[in-house]
Amino acid sequence: MQVPVIETPNFTISLEYESGQTFMHCKVYAVYTKAVKRELQNALDLLLSIRQTPLLVIPNIGDTKLVKFLTLLGFEFLMTTECLDKEQRDIYIIN
Repeated sequence: MQVPVIETPNFTISLEYESGQTFMHCKVYAVYTKAVKRELQNALDLLLSIRQTPLLVIPNIGDTKLVKFLTLLGFEFLMTTECLDKEQRDIYIIN
C-alpha cells in the first residue's frame, strides 16, 4: 500500500514497504521546470534526512525519461531483478 508522505500542488511522494524494502513513488502534476525539480529535490533531501534506510525506485520498462530524472535527483542503478510480474526490471537506489 502506498502512503503519501509529502504532498504539494506540484507533486506527491508516496512510500511503499514491500519485502523489507521501502519503495518511493512520485506523481508530478506540474510541468517539469527547474523550479519544480528544485522543490522535488528539497522534498527528497528532507525525506532522506529523517530516514535510516535507502529508498528504491523501479521505473517502468523502457522509461528512459524517468531514469534520466532519477539520476538527476541522485539515484543510482542498483541491479536488475525479476519482479513480482515476472518481468526483469532495473532498480535504482538513493541513501
